[in-house]
Amino acid sequence: MIDAHVHLWDTGRHSYPWLAEAVTLPDRALLDDYREATLDSRPDGFVFVQAGAADDDGAAEARWVHDQCANQADFAGMVVWAPIEDGPSAVAAHLGTLPMRRVRGVRRMLQGERPGLAAQSGFVEAVAALAAEDLAFDLCLHPHQQVEAVGLARGAPHTRLVLDHLAKPDIAGHGFDEWQTGFRALAACDNVWCKLSGLVTEADPERWSRADLAPFVAEALEAFGPQRLLWGSDWPVCTLAATHHRWWAATAELLADLSGAERHAILHGTAVEVYRLEGF
Repeated sequence: MIDAHVHLWDTGRHSYPWLAEAVTLPDRALLDDYREATLDSRPDGFVFVQAGAADDDGAAEARWVHDQCANQADFAGMVVWAPIEDGPSAVAAHLGTLPMRRVRGVRRMLQGERPGLAAQSGFVEAVAALAAEDLAFDLCLHPHQQVEAVGLARGAPHTRLVLDHLAKPDIAGHGFDEWQTGFRALAACDNVWCKLSGLVTEADPERWSRADLAPFVAEALEAFGPQRLLWGSDWPVCTLAATHHRWWAATAELLADLSGAERHAILHGTAVEVYRLEGF
């Protein structure tokens, strides 16, 4: 199993403005904490995904994660922040300051951003330029931003795009129809993959059940197929609604009817392919 979406942070080292509103999340989420949280569901490898540090701390966050994880056998790689909207040259300069051996992708979050950001020429050109470095680009956005993301996918056809958290559908509010159309449009782009992650926090955090998640997972399987789905815990954000093990157990039940090969793709093979995870 590859956990393709893990966050680490330390608010004593770097600034995370969004954590001020997530008051029940810890100030520190370190590798040892992840180890303890996964005792009952230990992945064979994990991918760190940038945790929303302030832009000025983006490079420092990546170096900090690399320093604590680089010698760990299960550290498969990391998806780092970069100033995508500033264009390819700025992104290249930023990445040039990082220990790139473990960098497998870039994420510049779109959720909460102004409409049109991902359609700007510099943004599209920067995402397109990642293909030359064989880096993926993670899409973190809300359902209403999926149409804009389709344009980005078409404008960067050689870059692998990974849609985080099924585009964060409003599961608690039964927002299936509002989400499905854009989701299907993104799935029609053959350079987009989708991460089966982050669903429990989009459901009712106190009372969610596997049945609440099932229609969205079924749609993801239908739209993307197992070969373009990969699994992630979204730890420790998932702890707002579930432990790592509870989300893993729910996933196992939701995928129980698939073949062994299909489950292997979602839980391991697709992540290795899309993030180029050497040795896993």
